[in-house]
Amino acid sequence: SDVIQEEFAQGFQMELETIKSFFESKSESLDNEKVSYFFQKLPSHYFKGAGYESFLHLTSKVGNQELCLNLIKNGAEINAKNSDEITPLMRAASNGCEKVCLFLIEKGAEVNSKDSNGKTPLMWAADEGHDKLCLVLIDERAEVNAKSSD
Repeated sequence: SDVIQEEFAQGFQMELETIKSFFESKSESLDNEKVSYFFQKLPSHYFKGAGYESFLHLTSKVGNQELCLNLIKNGAEINAKNSDEITPLMRAASNGCEKVCLFLIEKGAEVNSKDSNGKTPLMWAADEGHDKLCLVLIDERAEVNAKSSD
């Protein structure tokens, strides 16, 4: 019985890693039916955050706007925070994914949210040298005078 449970856990972990890789892929996309299936089968923290890196975090940081939309349509938390209070918008900003940043803001992402160090999406973009994205975030009402603990 313990051996069967261990084998099941290992199999589930391998499947989960495959799914996470899929969500991190720039070239892949999922239709709503497949995303809905994942929502039904996987623990909610993969979609809601709740201290974990959600699938929306993963797809935001690689700039996969179509998959971000499918996740949001299926109930992914747009302002989910991982254990460092980093949001999907911060992931997109740190990687210079301008279209995904604008999309997330349009869908309700908080442009002035702060992580555990007080960094905002604007600070993430600036730290990585994404000057054009910084201007876009400012146009979207990002606070230019915010301070972090870094």
